[in-house]
Amino acid sequence: MGEGTAALVVGSVGIIGTLASALLTYRQAERTHRADRDHSDLRSAERERHRLREVRTAQYAELNAAARQYLTALSDYCHVLRRGADPGEAANVLHTVRAAYRNTYAQAQMTVPAPVLEALRTANRTLGALYGSLMRLTPDPDGTAVEAAEAEIRRCWTRLTELRTSLRSDLGLVPGLEPGPGPGLEPGPGIAAPAR
Repeated sequence: MGEGTAALVVGSVGIIGTLASALLTYRQAERTHRADRDHSDLRSAERERHRLREVRTAQYAELNAAARQYLTALSDYCHVLRRGADPGEAANVLHTVRAAYRNTYAQAQMTVPAPVLEALRTANRTLGALYGSLMRLTPDPDGTAVEAAEAEIRRCWTRLTELRTSLRSDLGLVPGLEPGPGPGLEPGPGIAAPAR
């Protein structure tokens, strides 16, 4: 091999090395940029999941509080009837609390996943039945007419405990149970159907 050929080979190898180095550097930069984008997307998705969980937690806390306040107002109304007192003021409080509960319930119907919706409907039917029973009663100082209502109140507390367990389970707060998909991820048929 002559001096000219050796110089040509060395020069070619140098040029090829320089071009390959630039190409490899570009590919590595592209991989790094893609990894940064993927990591950024993961962080954004995690932030969104966290935000949705906070929204769901707040909604569930509001729903639980509204249902408990409604049942407490029903209980108070029952006690007024047992004492034989005028239920006027207790009835006003009950109607106000009931309206707040119904608004919270209506919002929840549109967003909660199917398993939670079923527990919510069950609790709502029990509360509605108790409300109807109490509205048909009159003051009863001897207590016989309200005894059945008091038994219904105990059943309602059980239904609210079941509802709360369902809410906590959906949030992943009940040991051994998996969290649910969250609002908007499982619309399913029939969710918009009104339940009384």
